[in-house]
Amino acid sequence: MPKLNRPTAIIIAAFLVLLFTTSPAWPPQPAHPQAAAAGAALATPGQATVPTGLQRATATPPLITLAVPTPAPPTPTPLVLPTTGAPSTALGNTLDGYLKQLVQAGLFQGAVLVAHSGQVVLDQGYGLADAAHKLPNTPQTRFQIASMTKQFTALAALQLVARDQLALDASVCTYLDDCPAAWKPVIIRQLLNHTSGLPNYTDLASFNTTQTRPATPTELIATIRDLPLIFTPGSTYMYENTDYVLLGMIIERVSGMSYGDFLQLHIFAPLGMDNTGAADTAPPAPNQALGYSTPGELAPILHPTTLFSAGGIHSTVEDMYRWDQALYTNQLLPQELRDQLWTPGMGAYGYGWRISTRSGHRMISHAGLMDGFAGMIARFPDDRLTVIVLGNMSAADPEGIAGYLADLVFQST
Repeated sequence: MPKLNRPTAIIIAAFLVLLFTTSPAWPPQPAHPQAAAAGAALATPGQATVPTGLQRATATPPLITLAVPTPAPPTPTPLVLPTTGAPSTALGNTLDGYLKQLVQAGLFQGAVLVAHSGQVVLDQGYGLADAAHKLPNTPQTRFQIASMTKQFTALAALQLVARDQLALDASVCTYLDDCPAAWKPVIIRQLLNHTSGLPNYTDLASFNTTQTRPATPTELIATIRDLPLIFTPGSTYMYENTDYVLLGMIIERVSGMSYGDFLQLHIFAPLGMDNTGAADTAPPAPNQALGYSTPGELAPILHPTTLFSAGGIHSTVEDMYRWDQALYTNQLLPQELRDQLWTPGMGAYGYGWRISTRSGHRMISHAGLMDGFAGMIARFPDDRLTVIVLGNMSAADPEGIAGYLADLVFQST
């Protein structure tokens, strides 16, 4: 065997040390156009410069990820969805008949998907997406999903936990610049389960006068950053939006990407959710429903950026079904962390999900309500039943509709 000269031996030894002492973060970081600029803030076109104070993504994330080669994003596995049309089963016809009665009574318009035991039972649009132009809702119509956004924010945060870039029991001030002293006792886990004690910025009277205009997360939080905590962190459950806006800002701070780009790279693209996006990056979407208070009556404008990571995502029933199916697998998150999403804490709330029962069946769900839109996803994992209701009418009752549809399925089995 030829003898290596000293410089060559040193180079090879260094390479072997690097090879065996580094490992890629979980989940693997796919190649992405933003990778070369990781750690730099991504500006949203048309937004004003972020004011001094709490910052969005900064030039230097708090934790350093080793720069190792990463694979390309996986090719999404397409789901087989039925061609839009009349339901092909007796159960599907029963569900469809109930929803048509609601539409005729002016109690619902939107789209609904019901899947049971791996089969899509119903996948239909109802009423109008645009009353002035007589455009119907379809399973491919995009709706604002409001607070259903929180389930995506929670999973994104746990993806960073899985990569050791975020600690659930760390103070929020670990990841935020110019953090108010009153927030130091608040930990990440308390943002996820709504026990932080922070005031809810959407409850302030000033929100009603600003909800029509685009806003940055820093501007949203500025309205409550000088207010005292409502209760001792961890002592009480109070559902609100401030917690999840802060989580979105922390996702940006830690990942070095915008919230919308992070979700696109790590959730939407891998699942083939091509009709889903976040308000901070998504352009005006084609085939998007207008929001109504009642049929034909347009609702007040609520700009989705004013809800950010607490309620700014738009999606379709079919994309939400892709999301639902992925939650049965380890594709997005290891099982140990996925189980934490729906482990009930105070208020029967997990991380971005409510945990309850209906008709004796365990239900993991979340509603989304905002001006013009009302939706619900109800998952019954022990029965492999999912009901997704997305409506473009804020007077609708998506929780009641989803629950009744689930009862009809249970009665048929």
